[in-house]
Amino acid sequence: RPGCFWYAAIFMARNYVMATVPAVPSHTVQILLLQVLLVSLLILTVATQPWNARAANALDVVNTALLCMVCTIFALFVKETSAGLLAWFGAVFVLLGFSCIVCAVVYGLLLRFGRRNARFAYFLCHHKLGAGSFARLLKMSLQQVRQVKGRVFLDSDDLSDLNGLFGIVSSETETVVAICSRDILHRHWCVGEVTTARLSSTRVVSIVLPDFQWPESSFVDQYEVHVTDVLSLAAYGISMESVKQSLHWLVTKPAVRFPTTIANYEQNELRRWLLESRGLDDGHYTDLEARVAGQKSVRSSPEPHGSAAVWISADFATLENACAAS
Repeated sequence: RPGCFWYAAIFMARNYVMATVPAVPSHTVQILLLQVLLVSLLILTVATQPWNARAANALDVVNTALLCMVCTIFALFVKETSAGLLAWFGAVFVLLGFSCIVCAVVYGLLLRFGRRNARFAYFLCHHKLGAGSFARLLKMSLQQVRQVKGRVFLDSDDLSDLNGLFGIVSSETETVVAICSRDILHRHWCVGEVTTARLSSTRVVSIVLPDFQWPESSFVDQYEVHVTDVLSLAAYGISMESVKQSLHWLVTKPAVRFPTTIANYEQNELRRWLLESRGLDDGHYTDLEARVAGQKSVRSSPEPHGSAAVWISADFATLENACAAS
């Protein structure tokens, strides 16, 4: 499947190693090497789900598990055993098990308390149809600011494996920016990102676009009826109750209302607000149009000027069109 093309090389390497193991003179070492190889591949297959079809992943796991059982049965027929060698292998495996537990605990603590050095400073949660161009322009704008130390996540640029989406939100992101367009709450992936941010204590702020309205309680209470795709999030450990709590929770996070027009004034103020949002309390609501009211008014359709080689004509009455042209 996309993002796991490397597994083909692993699969071929496994066959090569299995074919060369009989060259080892000791039967005990042969079986131990096969067991290590097969168990490692079994763990890798279960963790990555490399095949595009679910049935293919299940078939690979079952076949590898059966090969492990066959190796175990072979071990019962080996008469020449080395007690010292088996003791060393057993000690190594026990130490590896304890080391994995310690590493997992340390890694979890780092993810929970060490997000200051997150790979992504901002994660742009958006609905492509309603705010794809807006998100693209916002990423370009944020990347020009020196105060933004990390990268800006945009799925079309930075997502190679959909299964890792929520992991990026929970462990690699400092601030999730929910770009609230009209239908964002009808996209189960966007709602899953917000829910994951709440469960992992990742900071969340909202940019409220002109066509967005906060949902009523009746919509949230019967969310699975209005958005049936949300039930698929259960495969990622996200329950329906967590989704509903997160929708109510999102309303309480800092938010900024974006005006119907966009120009340099609005972009600059939005960047400034996002940088300031780290110190904002829950429930803080900002009207961006009021922040730029004292500045020079912006015409909705500026006349072309300068010596540009290409002029772009766009309907600036539509925010998405204006963002695409900008």
